Amino acid sequence: ARIAQTALNLQGLTRYVRQPAGSMPAFTEKILSDRELTDIYAYLKSLPAAKAPKDIPLLNDIGTSK
Repeated sequence: ARIAQTALNLQGLTRYVRQPAGSMPAFTEKILSDRELTDIYAYLKSLPAAKAPKDIPLLNDIGTSK
């Protein structure tokens, strides 16, 4: 999953956490405050983008014999 690279803004992430789709349980404000959710969002957005698989040497070696 690319959580840190989500296109969701804070409002969208909050809506998803409070009223998720699928089997993910909802996290009410009693469990996860809006402040905590804002902090989590800020942390995720501060993470650097993941490297493209082609830029990871070890992945380029998969399937090749040496």
